[in-house]
Amino acid sequence: MRQHGMGSYSFFNQGVAIENAMAFQAPNTAGVAFHDLLKVFLNGSGGIESVINGTGAAVSSSFGGPSDVVSYP
Repeated sequence: MRQHGMGSYSFFNQGVAIENAMAFQAPNTAGVAFHDLLKVFLNGSGGIESVINGTGAAVSSSFGGPSDVVSYP
């Protein structure tokens, strides 16, 4: 199964530095392929470390993105 064109947008506006490890997560043994994943940091503090399962650049208030992964795994 393939998933195409998924996006995650972060809007942290409550004054709390929210840190998340990834925007998307999937078991590597699920037999699912992902294409054209995207994440963008819109506002606030904190950030997201990766797009999916540790792959892809981090986004935060210092780099809002976009951070994309063309193909996973």
